[in-house]
Amino acid sequence: MASDADQDSEPEVSGSAEEPLPTPIEELAAQKREERLRKFRELHLKRNEARKLNYQELVEEDKRLKLPSNWEAKKARLEWELKEEERKKECAAKGEDYVRVKLLEISAEDADKWERKKKRKNPDLGFSAGKNFIQHQTVFCMGLMCHLKKELTEWLQILTNKLKNEKNIAEDVLIMMMRTLTTLMREMPSLIRKQRGSMANTLQRSSRT
Repeated sequence: MASDADQDSEPEVSGSAEEPLPTPIEELAAQKREERLRKFRELHLKRNEARKLNYQELVEEDKRLKLPSNWEAKKARLEWELKEEERKKECAAKGEDYVRVKLLEISAEDADKWERKKKRKNPDLGFSAGKNFIQHQTVFCMGLMCHLKKELTEWLQILTNKLKNEKNIAEDVLIMMMRTLTTLMREMPSLIRKQRGSMANTLQRSSRT
């Protein structure tokens, strides 16, 4: 009976024995494995993020390629016009003159630089002979006519806004002015030819003397 009791108690003793603890080498290997897995997960997340960013850049680039070639310039121009309109409204609300406010913001150095740039684009060459004088005068007169036409168009808009009930009067005034301007521009070449002939005769008489 005693031997049977010993046999029954032996499995209990073996079952209650503690499991062996991991050695330091095994712990170090497990730590390295966890570190490698963590780095792998981080790299995987970074790769997915880079893939999304690349796809977004491709979509944006495709949109830019489908736009017109001068889209950036048009966009900048429209933004500038919107800002100018907002500033005009602010000046009108404050009762200030927009042109005066804008000119006050321009420094003397910038104004001088713009004036020099304007002169380089359209220099005043002057004249040293009768032919050059006629050409110089022709360019001046044609530029003056174009400027007058633009001013008349703007003046019509102002007149139409002020005389909303008298729109026909404003249109009649504009038609009369446009006819006068058209007549001047049509007669300009013949006047220039006559002036050129008189200038040539004057030069011939002066050379004979």
